[in-house]
Formats: sequence, C-alpha cells, structure tokens
Amino acid sequence: MSSLTLGIPLTAITVLGLLLNLYIILVVILSKQVHTANNLLLLHLGVVDVCVGLVLGVLLVCGGGGGGAVVGPVKAFPLDLAGLPRAAPCSMPGFLLSVLHPLALWTLCGLHTDRYFAISTPLHYGAKVSTRKVLWGLAASWLGSLWPPSWPSWPPWGPVLQAGIYTTATLLLPATIVLVCNLKVLMIARHHRHRIASAIFEVTLSAQVTITHQRNPFAPGYNPEQGEQGPPGISPGAAAAVAAAAAAKFRSRSALCPVLQLLGSLVLLYFPYYGLILWDALAASHAVKAPHPHITTLAICLITCSPPVNGLLYGVKNKVLRKTIQNYWRKQMSKSEVNQEIQARTPSTCGSRRPSL
Repeated sequence: MSSLTLGIPLTAITVLGLLLNLYIILVVILSKQVHTANNLLLLHLGVVDVCVGLVLGVLLVCGGGGGGAVVGPVKAFPLDLAGLPRAAPCSMPGFLLSVLHPLALWTLCGLHTDRYFAISTPLHYGAKVSTRKVLWGLAASWLGSLWPPSWPSWPPWGPVLQAGIYTTATLLLPATIVLVCNLKVLMIARHHRHRIASAIFEVTLSAQVTITHQRNPFAPGYNPEQGEQGPPGISPGAAAAVAAAAAAKFRSRSALCPVLQLLGSLVLLYFPYYGLILWDALAASHAVKAPHPHITTLAICLITCSPPVNGLLYGVKNKVLRKTIQNYWRKQMSKSEVNQEIQARTPSTCGSRRPSL
C-alpha cells in the first residue's frame, strides 16, 4: 500500500478526531460546569484525544504521508526515558502515544464507573463520586501511564516483561472494570425493565377489570381456586396482547445496543494495538517472528480511529452535551431577540415618537 493511499485517509480521520474532541471541550466549557465529575472526565478525554490527534499528525509528517507513520508508534515502544534526548524526532511521538492511549483508556474507565454509580446508587451518588476523587483518579492514571514506558528494558526478556506490565496496567485492568460496570448496568436495566413491564401489565389489566365490572385478579384476597377462575370479561388472548404491548414499549429502548457499541469500540480499536506491542516485544526477544506489515498497518489504522470514535460515542451522542449546546443556543437566541427588541424600541432620532424602554 502506497504512502499516499494510506496517508490521505489517516489524515482525514485525524482531522475528524480533532474536530469532534474540540467540540467536546467547547461544549463542556460553555456549560460552565467543569467542576462536576462527569464533565471533568469528558474534558480530560477531549484534551487527551486532541493531543493524540496532534501526535498522530506529527507522525504522518515524519513518515512522509503515511508509510513511516504507520510503523512509528510501535517501533518507538518500549522507549527509555534516558534515551529520549538522543532519539529521533519521530521517537518522541511514539513515546507520547504510549502515554496518551492509557490515559484515554483510564478516562473511559472513569466515565463508565461514573455512569454505573449514577444508575446503581442515585441517592448516594454525591457521596461516592466527587470532583476531588476524580482528580485523584486522573492523577493516578497519569502516574500509572508514565511508569511502565519509563522502565529500562534489559535483554533478553526485558521488552516482554515491560510490554506485559504495560498491557496489564493500561488495557486489561481498565477494560475489566468497564466490562464489570456495564454488566452491572445491564442487570439493573433488565431488572427494572421487568418490574416496569409487570406494573404496566397489572395497571392495564386492572383498568380492564374495572371497566367490565369484574374482580381484580391482583387483589390480595382473590383466590381463583375458590370458585372463580379469573375475570370472565378478559380472555387469555387479550391478557397476552396487553403483556406483549407492555413489553414492546421497552424492547425498542434496550440497553444492550449502546453497551455493545461502547464495549465493541474499546475492544476493536485498542486490543489489536496492544497485541501488536506484545508481538513486537516478543520479536525483539527473538521468541517469535516479526509481525507482518499488513497486520501492523491494520492495528495502527484502528488505533488512529480511536479519537474520532471516542468523540462520537462520548461527545456527539451524549444527551447531556447535546442538551447543553441546545440550551446555550436558546440563551443566545433569547439574548439576540432582546437586543433586537431594545434596538427597535430605542428612538433613532431626537424627534422620534417611538416609545423607548
């Protein structure tokens, strides 16, 4: 694959990621609620992904449009802090990517954990999630992301050990937390969905019983074995239709689809890149052959798509951010209408008879 054929799509993806994450930063700043935990995590994710986009842009320039940039991030890892001043210009972006991608993953982990606490314990959310705890968590993610790449790699198994610790601390651990949080959310959603559907079915059936002047089968003293086999005014087919209608109200709002989108994007975009890092470390220790260039190209192209995908899933599709931008434009339109009304009521000349405020 030529450098031009690969460089143009990667450049377009990088620019798109920059725009989407700048949108997240702009909306969070316009909301004037940066102190909240969720907005702070979104702001950090946007800043990290913008930095990733800028570093990828530098790699594209260093690689001459695509070919060299594809191999750049993987070949630059593992990189020793002592070797940074003597490294080539494109080795520094490789080291930065080995720090920024874990930061993005831990920020996503924080967003999923915040969502889990907001759903599971809404009454105690303020006690469990606070801005101070989020700041401490972000500081720990920075230290944890800087620590594994700064390890010296002693041959022959030093690169493998370093890559294994790096992958465990920055991919497997946050991915496990994200998976557990989303499974808990799905269990809660399924439980409440069943309760709401049962309540709708009971209320609907009770209303039909009232209309037909029959006894409510859900009443506490009702016993169908004592001569009454249920309300004759309602057939089993009608009851089944009511239950199906109640279930259909929630089938279109299944929580499984958005959860699969979030988990699928994390697995698809990040796991090949980390697998390539492990493979490259094993190849450096002469344990296996070097990965095929096409596999390297595919993994780097997928990790390049992570900033725009994160911006789309956590920014553009975020209902809170969309509501924030709608409220902001509504306020701006109201201010504009008030200013126009003031200008219309203000006399243009001293002799004008138009009323003024």
